[in-house]
Amino acid sequence: MRIRLLLGLTGLAVLVGCDSSAPPSAPAPIVPTAPVVPTAPAMPTDPQAMYDRWKAIVTNPAENAQSLEAFNLAAELSKSSPELVDKMVDLLVDPTTSQDSRYMIMTCLDAAYSPNLLPRMLTLVEPGVDPVIRTLVTINLTRLNDPQAQEKVRQLVNDPERRVKLAALSGLVEMGDQDSRKVLQEYYFTEGLPAEYRGRIVHVLSTMPQASEAPLYIAALQDGTVDEASRLLAVSAVGRMGEVSALPALEAVANDAASPEELKKIAASAVNVIKEKAGQSSASTAPATEPTPAPEPAPAETPTAAP
Repeated sequence: MRIRLLLGLTGLAVLVGCDSSAPPSAPAPIVPTAPVVPTAPAMPTDPQAMYDRWKAIVTNPAENAQSLEAFNLAAELSKSSPELVDKMVDLLVDPTTSQDSRYMIMTCLDAAYSPNLLPRMLTLVEPGVDPVIRTLVTINLTRLNDPQAQEKVRQLVNDPERRVKLAALSGLVEMGDQDSRKVLQEYYFTEGLPAEYRGRIVHVLSTMPQASEAPLYIAALQDGTVDEASRLLAVSAVGRMGEVSALPALEAVANDAASPEELKKIAASAVNVIKEKAGQSSASTAPATEPTPAPEPAPAETPTAAP
């Protein structure tokens, strides 16, 4: 667990024996004191106590979202008491468990995973299971280096539930699957696809943008229904690629009073970058030419004699 420590010493002036009638004395010393750093509670050693502590953390996500303690407890439980990992899954599927708690539980299950857990996880992506659980487990499966899990993910690419489909495609793309990358690019333009789904696609693809995806990024950076973070990623993608075809869209966004200030600034910067790259490319590929000679001066006209 990483704990951010406060470094350095704080100097405190200590005034002692201040008596105006007494003769002057040496200045009071500066006493350095080390800051008090809260320490994390010791990890329980009893498996049931460990599970109870883990459950207390994940069921209170608002206060523990940044803590790694639950993750570490889950990893320890997977070694000492695998049966308690099944209880983690029970909590995941409990209808009363909040969505934020489920996100934390799935992160913990990444740490606590063992091949013995796979059969149960596979049942949780079947139709009829809560779509949120199906989506979270699909994401979990994409991270497993297991042929059975990978085969299931490939099947889920065709799932009618959009969240599951997107999770499966995103996971395969992040693993470097080029065929899935093309499918995800096409999926962006699905009629009626919610803006948050389009934003997620931009996030996945823009980590390593490809020239063939330029139409997607150009569409995204102009789409006011897509979140600003995704639009910024789209601008960054075309800028990094030096995509000249994106210039009109970038200039329109940069000059649109309705565009968010940060987006306008980044779009204007991308315009300059692309133009600079295009200029450098043109200069490096232009064939060398001989300088055009100056035209010969015209001969002076002979004045005609007066009659």
